[in-house]
Amino acid sequence: MDDEPNQAEIITLYNLNSSGDAYRTNRMFWSTLHYTGWSASHSTQVEFMWRGRFVWTRILYFAVIVVVLRQIPILPCGMERRLLNIVCKFWFNWFLYAYLLSRIIISAILIMRLYVMYRCDRRLLVGLCVLFLLEFATESAIICDVIYSLEGQSRMVHNDLDVHLSSYAVIGLRSQLTGCIAIPTRSWAWAYWVPVLVFESVLFALSVIKTVQQSREDTSTPYLMMVLIRDSMFYFGGALAAILANFIVWKTQVSK
Repeated sequence: MDDEPNQAEIITLYNLNSSGDAYRTNRMFWSTLHYTGWSASHSTQVEFMWRGRFVWTRILYFAVIVVVLRQIPILPCGMERRLLNIVCKFWFNWFLYAYLLSRIIISAILIMRLYVMYRCDRRLLVGLCVLFLLEFATESAIICDVIYSLEGQSRMVHNDLDVHLSSYAVIGLRSQLTGCIAIPTRSWAWAYWVPVLVFESVLFALSVIKTVQQSREDTSTPYLMMVLIRDSMFYFGGALAAILANFIVWKTQVSK
């Protein structure tokens, strides 16, 4: 039958299955790590952010909670083996806007951390804000084009696979793949990670520079600064590694 997939399509689906397993494991790991780190430093956040005299510190306190709560549903969802097609459609419809909002919140927190680490240097704050606006505009244009260009068609496959492609191409593998995969996508979709990678690299470099400067000072480092340096090195390094890994995977797989 013409509706049945050829061998190359079956191999592609199984490759997507393996990628889905790796993605699910990676997402659960970073979500758990994020929640654990927030729990460990919560008392410090209350002391220096919530009890501070400034309103913006309290806003950041709630912003951090929002980001953490956003990760919690990922943990049980990562244990599920299948998602309904209607869930996948809803995800692709609203993922774009939820993601862009979370990017603004997370980037604001990271910029303010570096701003405090550099002793409230306003030139640094303005520079980072301008850089983020450029980065955000670029990545938004790319991801919007990718998301709104998703297309698909219905296709029948063998019994061990369950594939349904509708207005958004949704693939569900019965035994292993968790989540929704959109097909086809732009061959240059990997370019989305370039502005994100540049922005995170700048943040990580600034964090490393401040850490080296602080280690060379003869005076004792305040406790709050030690917390900022420790968490910043841990987060910026991990985030940069994850973004670089995504860039490599997208560049080698999506562009094929």
